[in-house]
Parts: sequence; structure tokens; C-alpha cells
Amino acid sequence: MNTLKNTLNAAITKAYIRARLYAARMKDTLKDESGQFVMDHAVVFVIIIVLGGVVLLLLKNFLNNDMAPTLKTKIMEFFN
Repeated sequence: MNTLKNTLNAAITKAYIRARLYAARMKDTLKDESGQFVMDHAVVFVIIIVLGGVVLLLLKNFLNNDMAPTLKTKIMEFFN
């Protein structure tokens, strides 16, 4: 029973220390006034938007050009 208590206590302590370190790191990041944090996230956001647009464009072209005839024939076969 004591080993279970010790193991549980060690795990809780480890989780608490990890959470405190993470909170301290986030506080330091939010206190940073250089703007680098915001710029990094803005650049990532713009990249995600651009890649999402490219993927949607490619998907639209694929469905219109490659899948449309196949879908039409499958639908016609289904009803005939």
C-alpha cells in the first residue's frame, strides 16, 4: 500500500511541477512585447489559409474534371 501511495504521490508531484513550468513559460511568452510571438503565429495562420485554399481548389478541379464523368456514368447505370 505504501508503494502505491509513493508512486501516486510522485506522479502527482511530477504533473504539478510540469504544469507550473508550463504556466511560467506561457506567462513569459505573454509578457514578451517584442511582437515575435504574434508574428510567428500570424505567419503560420497565413500559410494555413493559403494551403487550405490550394487544397480546396485542387479538390474542386479533381471533382469537376475527373470524378464528374465517372459519377454521371455510375448514376446512369444505377437507374438503368
